[in-house]
Amino acid sequence: MLLLTEGAVADNLPQLQWKEQATLSDTHLTRRAPLFQQGSSFWSVNFGASRDRSRGELYPTQIQFNHYVQDEFAVLFGISLGYAKAQRTDNALYIGPDLGLRWHFIASEPWSLYVDGNAGVIFHRDPIFSPDSLNFNFNLQSGFGMTYRLNERLVLNSGLRFQHLSNGRIEGKQRNISYNTLLGYVGFMFPLMP
Repeated sequence: MLLLTEGAVADNLPQLQWKEQATLSDTHLTRRAPLFQQGSSFWSVNFGASRDRSRGELYPTQIQFNHYVQDEFAVLFGISLGYAKAQRTDNALYIGPDLGLRWHFIASEPWSLYVDGNAGVIFHRDPIFSPDSLNFNFNLQSGFGMTYRLNERLVLNSGLRFQHLSNGRIEGKQRNISYNTLLGYVGFMFPLMP
């Protein structure tokens, strides 16, 4: 706000006006652009855990490329890799590709809420959770999460998804593991600067 005293002279007005404009300009420069704009891209890495009492536990890591095809709407491409701690078989490592979609239905700087879903396939050397299972499974996940921008180069994200693993009964019901549980995860998103 500008205040002039009675003793102010006309010669001082241009200088005072210039200071006011500089302050407005500085304020304008510090505003952030919306985070999930059309055309923006991110790398993300998520670390998760899920448990089925009768089957065992999964500890997945997802590494994904996120591209926003519209404001707040992204297509996700990546890989899932992880460790399966099984109750009835040997523990196993797994890896596989996945594809997903994410929609930020509330986006208010510096945070957002979203729903997302992923579909993929995981491969493992040994059957997991059941000795009769196959060495691959479809990996389906859907749920919700949140993001929080920590700074210009780092975004925290976390969420909860329903996870379904199965081989679709390709070789019958006996060879299908049908792992269904909740998967909690936390991770980071790294914006790719233009």
